[in-house]
Amino acid sequence: MNLLGTRQHQITLKRLLMLAFFSLLVLVPTSASASTNWKHLDMNSLGTATKMKVLKYNSLNWGEYYDDQSDLFKDTKHVQYKYAKRTRTLIMRYRNPQQFLLKTKYNYRKLIYRHGHKNPIVTHYFKVGHEKWKFATTIHYWLKKPIRY
Repeated sequence: MNLLGTRQHQITLKRLLMLAFFSLLVLVPTSASASTNWKHLDMNSLGTATKMKVLKYNSLNWGEYYDDQSDLFKDTKHVQYKYAKRTRTLIMRYRNPQQFLLKTKYNYRKLIYRHGHKNPIVTHYFKVGHEKWKFATTIHYWLKKPIRY
């Protein structure tokens, strides 16, 4: 007697396969849950610099960034971050104080770390509202203690 040939066994085999498939979907994280990966950022983890040297800057974006920084990137209490260890990229998310004007809830800063942890070279980008990422500066820092990132 062929077990897979009977109709009843085929239905139960399909149910088992569907159950296995749906249990895998529950166990594997989806991209929808990726939005919950934001963590609270302690600004002390970025280190304190004894000295710094600007290596490169975009004259247009650099001025715009430092003019807007006092308003748009001022809130250090509610800053959240995501960090990609492989690329050493830190994305910080700030609450937007001008939500009604820009029609967005957050502004973003992206820091890309290169070289060591004691004397890193950091490339700064920023994004206000729904704009694209804008390059601001590349700065070489000399820190008192190593950073975590």
